[in-house]
Amino acid sequence: MATVRVAAVQASYVLMDQQATLDKVAELTGKAAGQGAQLVAFPEVFIPGTPRASRCGWRPPWRSATGGGEPVGLQTKTAGEPAGPA
Repeated sequence: MATVRVAAVQASYVLMDQQATLDKVAELTGKAAGQGAQLVAFPEVFIPGTPRASRCGWRPPWRSATGGGEPVGLQTKTAGEPAGPA
């Protein structure tokens, strides 16, 4: 059985900025690989840069009951679409 060195990242995403978060992922992945990691694991929902609260029925305090609110618009914009199958 082969041995695989795994790195678990404990870091924060860049709130509401997907590109900056992707840059951070590249930096942290490079550091881990430089230390011998073959697999790098990040926290759940790290790439979108913000939790998708709307999917669980929770309404953030800045969003009205009828919807709207700039932070939610930014949340949707930064979440993006998956690049392909997992």
